Amino acid sequence: MAEEKQENPQTNNEDAVAQLQEMIRSSIAEELKKFSQPQEHSDQDRAREELKRVIDPIYKNDFDVAKLNSASAIDESRFYRKNPDAVGMEDKIEEMFVRLAQAGRATSRTAIYEYLLGQEVRSNPDAFVEKLSAKKKAELQKATNASDFGGNSVIREKVDSLKDFDKLSLEELETKLEGITF
Repeated sequence: MAEEKQENPQTNNEDAVAQLQEMIRSSIAEELKKFSQPQEHSDQDRAREELKRVIDPIYKNDFDVAKLNSASAIDESRFYRKNPDAVGMEDKIEEMFVRLAQAGRATSRTAIYEYLLGQEVRSNPDAFVEKLSAKKKAELQKATNASDFGGNSVIREKVDSLKDFDKLSLEELETKLEGITF
């Protein structure tokens, strides 16, 4: 009898585990049935689907154009903010962007900008390099002048141009002293 009492707790545990497993399986099966059964649509859902079926053939293209225009405006502001050098070519970039979009070949402004830069480089590489170096020189000069605040920053820009000051004509003096106030 002592042996039977020891087997009963083990059998009882096995039975409890089996019952728990069966309960979990049935619970999961019930939940799966909820998802596998087709959901009934409410009147509002059916009305929305019917309206979509009627409106889409008529206005879908207009909606797509409005979405494209909205995305294009966002892209345009981001592009010119990130590529300040492209502002000088804005008219050409936008003209080509619109023309390609109308032809169904929408292209990024970055690709158009790089294409136009490539054309400029290929047509006259020396002029392009000269233009870039003049721009860099002007930016460096502007940064140098802005590094010191006050009257000296204006004068520093003019110091080199004031050599042989006493030999200049009145017009040349006015040009050299432009922007300096006394």
